[in-house]
Amino acid sequence: MTEESKRKPKSALLLVATLWLGGIGAGSLALLDHEFAAGQPNEAPVALPAQLAPFASPQKPLTLFMAVHPDCPCTGASLEQVDRLIARNPDSIQVVGLVRSAPDAELRDNSYWKRLQAMPHARAVADIDGELASLLGTHVSGATIAYDPDGHLRFQGGMTASRGHAGPSRGMDDLEAIARQLAPLDLCSTPTFGCSLENASDLL
Repeated sequence: MTEESKRKPKSALLLVATLWLGGIGAGSLALLDHEFAAGQPNEAPVALPAQLAPFASPQKPLTLFMAVHPDCPCTGASLEQVDRLIARNPDSIQVVGLVRSAPDAELRDNSYWKRLQAMPHARAVADIDGELASLLGTHVSGATIAYDPDGHLRFQGGMTASRGHAGPSRGMDDLEAIARQLAPLDLCSTPTFGCSLENASDLL
């Protein structure tokens, strides 16, 4: 075997390894871009819509309305954040999960529906075709809109720092400060990381 023919397999192996590593790098960058890509911003009304007023709690400093797509894998982390927030502020927060549903759909076996029903100080509401969530100007699953007892908008945005990851976030800090009545009356807004409520192709 000549020296040149010996070099050919090594060159081919090097090329394959380079392409493989390049593919891994490109895939990792795409995943990171997806994970930290915020959804369409919320456009919540400054006053609580009348259709949602019956779900609010006048006894608590804050009522949180969360838009939930039943098939969005990212929303589990948002519900985990809600659970933690309630555990630390049980007397300050009421949570209403607006679970998107078709008119003839059955939600009782959906994991998010069951999780909301099991949470203290929370309730699940079937949101037919997302009509209630649209009243709050939400576009992303996990989007959270919070009103005080007087129906004034205090917070809009997400409770996670990226898609599908629970943990410290500005949204959690803002909501906790509002719930404990330690925050100024200015509106707090954060990005929302999750799947589109309207576009099924955005689901992971």
